Amino acid sequence: MASVKKSELQNVLILETELAGDRSTSLTPEQSKRLVRKIDLYLMPIMTLCFCFHLMDKLALTYTSILGIREDLYLSASDYAWANSIYYFGYLAASYPAAVLMVRLPVAKLIAASLFSWGGIAMLTSTCHNATGLLINRFFLGVAEAPLTAGLTIIVAMWYTRDEQPFRQSIWYLGGSLGTLIGSFVGLGVHNIQSFPPWKALYLILGGATIVASVLVFYLLPDVPSSAWFLKKEERILAIARVSDNLTGIKSTNFSWPQLWEALRDVNTWLLVLNQLALNIPNGGLHPFLNIFLRGTGFNEREVFLLNACQFPILFFMKLYVGWASTRYKNTRIFWMIVCLVISALGVVLMRQLPRHLKWGRWAGAVLTDMYTANYGLLAALTSGNFAGFTKKSVAAALIFAAGCAGNIIGPQLYSGSEAPAYPTGYLAMLICIIATIVISGVMLVYTVWENRRRDMATCETDTTSDATDMMDGIVANLSDKTDREITKFRYIY
Repeated sequence: MASVKKSELQNVLILETELAGDRSTSLTPEQSKRLVRKIDLYLMPIMTLCFCFHLMDKLALTYTSILGIREDLYLSASDYAWANSIYYFGYLAASYPAAVLMVRLPVAKLIAASLFSWGGIAMLTSTCHNATGLLINRFFLGVAEAPLTAGLTIIVAMWYTRDEQPFRQSIWYLGGSLGTLIGSFVGLGVHNIQSFPPWKALYLILGGATIVASVLVFYLLPDVPSSAWFLKKEERILAIARVSDNLTGIKSTNFSWPQLWEALRDVNTWLLVLNQLALNIPNGGLHPFLNIFLRGTGFNEREVFLLNACQFPILFFMKLYVGWASTRYKNTRIFWMIVCLVISALGVVLMRQLPRHLKWGRWAGAVLTDMYTANYGLLAALTSGNFAGFTKKSVAAALIFAAGCAGNIIGPQLYSGSEAPAYPTGYLAMLICIIATIVISGVMLVYTVWENRRRDMATCETDTTSDATDMMDGIVANLSDKTDREITKFRYIY
């Protein structure tokens, strides 16, 4: 058994005393619902805001691709593709340091510092005068944003039960759709500016807003349930107790090398890595070149920004439904992932095969293609719910998101300037990768079901313990920072 830090043992003893003296810590369904609503009310808006700014600033280059940045910085087709790819080199380079920092530092404070840093870097984009400056800027933007997604995933794992996690992961991922909406309206608002380059105005507005948001996140987002400013002392204890069945750990400041090696040997890690890699190759090409594709289809700049904004309600409710359904119906996450991928494959076929004069059909294809982005919330739920042990979870999350970076690096390179604006080769590659992701998701489903059945047969346990004892055992397991391989009662979600 892994050793437990002195402070963690003290936490266990304090909780044990509280539980022994007050059986009300065995939550009733009504108590749990009230507590979850309160947690949702404070956490979800802040986390959604974080991801909103993440996507807006990352995709600012996409908005400015039709606002003059390519002309002003003399970007060739290759320069533009690499400007999109190099962001993920920075993200990839920072993924391991980010994993270590998430173990060593308060997660919420690290996220706030990340927002502040990338907001400043986004504003500095307006000072770029050539392709070299833009490439350097984009690299460091990726470095600054690296801790965010894994950090938000870990926060959800600390606060919510595994059944509750898919919907909450989907909610903050909806910040991406909100970011697309806001970014489109900002682009629409600045595109007619004559006295100042509109692409510079967009970067200054989005970067400045991100810096302001970082201050709010610093003061409002708690690092762990035990330090939540919006909960009373009793509610903090209940918040820890209610996730005891997760058996995935709360927070440890010790970096565990055995947990790192276990993460590297875990089949679940590499299936999720492959899934993210195959999924993000299409992602790396779709968004950077979508506005160019739509302009080439026959829409003007104003119409492109309005169409991007119109995608928001469609994708918002589709993603929200997928997140809700995967929570409402137990162990249907991978099923919904496959459904979303099939819809995306249909969208790619429409974008690639419809003739240019059917521009509304091609736009509809673009909307359907973007449905694969609903999978990110579900993948985040699988990442947070299927790895126990804080170091193991952090390392696995970093590897998985690093694979996403690799896919996003590859994606833009598949879109040749000579094929603009239709990019038939790029969209064919996108279709192949989506089909590959469907296959990988199917393998994940089969493996997870098999592993759970193997564990059921191996334990064959008859539960004769009381609910209070089970809760206490779960709390001890969480605070003891044990891995899913070490906890025989652990069952994987799918």
